[in-house]
Amino acid sequence: MAKSSLHASERDARILQEVRQQPLVTVQELSDKIGSSLATVRRDLTRLANSGLIVRVHGGARLPDPPSLKGQSNVSSSSQLNVGAKQAIARHASSLCTVGDSIIIDGGSTTNAMCEYLPKSGLQILTSSFVIAEQLIRQTENRVILPGGELYRQQGVILSPYDEPSVSNYFASTLFMGARGISESGLRQSDPLLVRVEKMLIEQAEQVVVLADHSKFSNKGNLRCCKLESINILVTDRNPPLQIKRALLEAGVEIMLAPALSVLK
Repeated sequence: MAKSSLHASERDARILQEVRQQPLVTVQELSDKIGSSLATVRRDLTRLANSGLIVRVHGGARLPDPPSLKGQSNVSSSSQLNVGAKQAIARHASSLCTVGDSIIIDGGSTTNAMCEYLPKSGLQILTSSFVIAEQLIRQTENRVILPGGELYRQQGVILSPYDEPSVSNYFASTLFMGARGISESGLRQSDPLLVRVEKMLIEQAEQVVVLADHSKFSNKGNLRCCKLESINILVTDRNPPLQIKRALLEAGVEIMLAPALSVLK
């Protein structure tokens, strides 16, 4: 059988999909299903195991014992806050996507909620968040691209440890991202690693859409991720405080309101 020439990120996504569907998957089964050689599959499994995404066993692989990612716990905890607002924001942001788009989704509890509302197929999605990639693989048939690099478990992101950005050749129509805080000076973050990821992703998109509920209008986060001028659209559940709203409008940011609903289906 002729072997395929899938990129490593595509093979990783296919392997993870297969591993989640059964308790144990063999190297031979993976080779047959993704069309790669046994040697290539073994190398892929070793790389995924070193990142903590799977557990290597004799002749194959299985999922790690839960919980497998601290990043998942962080997202799950944050997801319990302002649930109705985050769902409404995510649903509205998802409506900005059309079939055929190439998009980027940054990690976060609100962006994670987008997975439920995106078109089920026809999108090409780059994400540095393993948690979001996992959701997309499970819930949609969209093409999912993960950057090469190391999995940082606490943040749940994949990032190249080298200076050369692993996504420098990927360009998207839209980046969807969250924020720790939003002030007149820009988007705030508290984790230098996440700032590095987000600065890198902003450079690869034609427009930037920020998803943030009303609790983010503050000075939370001691690091500035970007200036307000880098943002094209803010999707939120309430009008920002006057000073922040004025700064957003002066920076040319379009504010889209998606009021929270008590129950969203």
